[in-house]
Parts: sequence; C-alpha cells; structure tokens
Amino acid sequence: MRLLALFTLLATVLNGCESVTLIWMPFTNSADPLFRIIENDRAGYIDAQGRVVIPPTLRFMSEGGQAFHDGLLSLGISAGPFLDSKGQKVLDNHFYRVWNFSEGLAAAMETSESAWGYIDRSGQFVIPPKFPFYPKGAVSDFSEGLAAVEVEGKLGYIDRTGAFVIPPQFAAGTSFENGLARVVVNGPCSYMNYDSADPCMAMSPAVAPTTRNDAEKPPAPTRQCQWIFIDKTGRRAISSQFEGAMAFHEGLAAVRSGDQWGFLNRQGAYEIYPAFEAVHSFSDGLALVSNGKDSGFIDRTGALKIRVDYYHAKPFSEGLTVIRTPEDRYIYVDTTGKQAIPETFLLASRFFHGLAHVKLTSTSKFGRSGTYAYIDKTGKRVYEYTR
Repeated sequence: MRLLALFTLLATVLNGCESVTLIWMPFTNSADPLFRIIENDRAGYIDAQGRVVIPPTLRFMSEGGQAFHDGLLSLGISAGPFLDSKGQKVLDNHFYRVWNFSEGLAAAMETSESAWGYIDRSGQFVIPPKFPFYPKGAVSDFSEGLAAVEVEGKLGYIDRTGAFVIPPQFAAGTSFENGLARVVVNGPCSYMNYDSADPCMAMSPAVAPTTRNDAEKPPAPTRQCQWIFIDKTGRRAISSQFEGAMAFHEGLAAVRSGDQWGFLNRQGAYEIYPAFEAVHSFSDGLALVSNGKDSGFIDRTGALKIRVDYYHAKPFSEGLTVIRTPEDRYIYVDTTGKQAIPETFLLASRFFHGLAHVKLTSTSKFGRSGTYAYIDKTGKRVYEYTR
C-alpha cells in the first residue's frame, strides 16, 4: 500500500523512481500489460505482442515514466491529465493532486486547501473530498474493495461509498491482499517496508502513525512496530503478532519473530520455522531466502532447491527468475535451476504478462544508452529499440 501522506514533498521522487530504475518494468501485477520503450529520449508503449500502441512522443521523465493502470497512464507529476491506451488525453481537470487509478477509482484533491476524495474515470468525485491532507490525514489506493485511510494518527478502511467499514483505530496498515491486511495496533513505533513492490520504497524505514492531529513534530519512536493480520471485518485473523509481516502468497506469509524470518499458514501455524535473516515471499512454489551462511530458493518444506546468492537473484515470476552471474551478466533460470534462455544480458527484468525487458548492448559502462529489447520466454525478441 502507498499512503499518500507526504504527497507534495514526495510526488516527484516517487513518480521519478519508476522512470529511472535500471531496467523498466511495472512494479505491481495490477498494472496493465503495456510496456514502455524509449527512442530519441521520448517514451512510448507497446503491447504484449510487440505492437506499438503509443508512439514514442512522450517526455521521458515527466510524462512517460510510469505504468498504465485501469487503462490510463498518469502524465505530469501526480496531477494529471491521463493518457488512455489509444493515446488520447483524458481527465484534464487540473486537479491539484491525483493518483493512479485502481479498481476504477483514484484519490484526488481539487486544490491545495481541499481534502482527499476519490474520482471515477469520468473525473467526477464519487467519494466527496472529506479526508484531510498531510499532516492530519493520508489515503491509499483501493484494493479488494477497500482503501486504507489515516486520520489524525488512526488508520481504518473505507468502502467504495467512502464509509469506514473498519473504523480508524490502527497506527499503520497495508492494503488488503488475498483477503487479509497487516496492521499495527499501537504506536508510535518504527518499521521497515520489507515487501514493497516499489524498489524505491522497499526496505526504507517508516514511522507509525504517519499523521497527527497537530503540526508539532512527533517524538522519535523508540520501539519496533508489532504487526497483526486482520480480515475484512477488522477482526484479528491470526492470534500472534510479529516484528515484520509480509502478505500471504501461495498460502504462506513470511513473518519475523525476533531477528529471524519464517513462514506460516493462514491458520497461524508455522510451516517453516524462523531461521532466516532475509526472505522474499513464495512465488512459483519457491521462496528466496538467506540464513547468513547459505542462500537460495527453498520449497514449502524449507528444503534448499536452488543455491544462489540472495542479493544476486529476484523472486520467480511466471516460472522464471533473473540471476546476476559472477561475470556481471544476467541470465534466466527455471524452477529446476536450469538456465532457460541461452543468451546473457547486461540488464534484465522479471517476466510480466509473458515479456521481460533486457539490455543487449551499451555505449558506455554506466550510461543508459544502448540497445534494449522485450523478449518472450524462449528468448525471442518481440520488440527491439535503441536509446
């Protein structure tokens, strides 16, 4: 979940982050399957078949850096307008702030003095502006029919009518995923964004609560947050609390007890007891872990199936993972540990809707200039371009 509390200060940073990551690919699986290309310092988009749907005419940093969501691409720095998948500008309503669409709604503010509400794809407020702006309030995208909203230091969840179905009572909380959310009951406290899909936010420190009922700077937290899982009624779904908790994937959630991570099921029982200093969630039946001595991918029994340096690999996506070799090249490996695509690459992304983004050649060691391609799982180049 991305709380939009420090929106004015961080909008440029957050939106720019997706623009300038080493190799572009949408951060989240909720994004639309449209893929950015850059030619002559202008951005465009192709579909999963390699057809150009938006010619490269957008300004790279300010307009063409993000991913499409709900069929719309946010242009500018988080204030609209939007571009639809046919290349037409829509919702040019001159909002002060408007975020990406999710489940048909987007958080928006009309002026710097107004409150947060939610608009639909026509640009009309379907949830009137009523949620305060930072430092008194924060909002988030809708996920599974609910959105986390924080008001004066207490976080709750609203439905699509704007009514709180889980009253504000928590110090922090995530979006709902697979029917559960993770929340902090008591603050102030500090935590890490362990499983943020956005690499610019992952592992960054945060403080709960984000908001407060006055402009005074809150005292620095002296303790670590304790997380619990709740269902959509707000009831506690698992009795234990944890120093860190990731979302459930493939029936298991990574949780931290003390300094060690393990994996528990939805009944709250450990299937893999805490023994790791760093973990990723399960995907394609495997989880990337490190215990300080060994690292690699384990199965649901905790057995190490593929040995690899934790910091040179990424979680599996669509049956393949990308690994950095000792020669500083990137390869794709399948769930048996075998190299799936013969070619090696200077840079490589995860697979998303059947495509991965790779860098083939470079005109300088550290520059972004060079030849790029989107490839399928056989290594075939679906679209190649030079920037």
